[in-house]
Amino acid sequence: MKLIVDISRYQESIDAKILKEAGVEMVVVKSSSGSREDPFYRRHAEAVLEGGLKLGAYHWVDPIESTAKQTDAFFVIAGLYPLTVVWNDFEQWWSNWGEWYTNGIKAGRWAAVKAFGGSRISDAGRTFNELVKAAGYDVHTYTSAGFVREHSPQSANWMKDYPVVAANYPRFGSATNWEQFWKVIAPEVEKQKPVIPLGTTKLSAWQFTGDRYLLPGTYRDPNKRYLSAIDLSVMYDPPIDLSKPEPAVPDTFLYQMVVKAYALTVRNLPNGAAVRYVRKGDKVNIYEEFGAWVRIGQGEWVVKKWLG
Repeated sequence: MKLIVDISRYQESIDAKILKEAGVEMVVVKSSSGSREDPFYRRHAEAVLEGGLKLGAYHWVDPIESTAKQTDAFFVIAGLYPLTVVWNDFEQWWSNWGEWYTNGIKAGRWAAVKAFGGSRISDAGRTFNELVKAAGYDVHTYTSAGFVREHSPQSANWMKDYPVVAANYPRFGSATNWEQFWKVIAPEVEKQKPVIPLGTTKLSAWQFTGDRYLLPGTYRDPNKRYLSAIDLSVMYDPPIDLSKPEPAVPDTFLYQMVVKAYALTVRNLPNGAAVRYVRKGDKVNIYEEFGAWVRIGQGEWVVKKWLG
């Protein structure tokens, strides 16, 4: 199993030697968001290359800004170091960062956060991929099945043209060191497949950790004393060909909870239209978390505080 670690400014330092010895083959470093360079990109990129690991870069595509402007800024940053791959970090649906932080992150009132339409989101992601590919880079799309389904189903029309890195986070148990990871977590990962974003025909990687593990090699301080939650992906090289019809892979739930409310409304989206009710005592599977909401089925969301 080939591993990828992705990092950003939230990891102030890394130890590439430890990562390489643990079995990591490539580190994908956040290079930019919108038209702004990540403040730790150069530090991380140099550490990765000096440690003998492959280097990739990921760019957060911000639909608020001109995609052409973002791509021009990305090319300047990308030209600093040799890159094995470029990831399009395709996950932003909100149209105002202030509302996202104040109403969403701080208050949990996601309905008060203005969202872009699916076409606007799709156009931003597609344009970035087209321009980066035309410049000669191997560009992949990092996203989740839930994001495409709920916020930009239009992107399925071009998702098929690029390898996809699927973000999907089942629970695999615990590991606090690399020996435990390879003994406990890795065999479970190899047994499963991720939930695939709509339109995917080539699967190049699966990010499966979701910030759940603290493993040596990435740190939240410059002196490498405090571990940082690690984002791990399994690399499929060559990418898995999904263009041929296969039996559907069932949605993998994260955990189960019990309804505490007398009658809890199930909605088609967070703060969306009501589709049915679940009753007190009903057991539900949790497939995905989104702020104060959890998904209990395809197109079925409930407020998590009413579950126990």
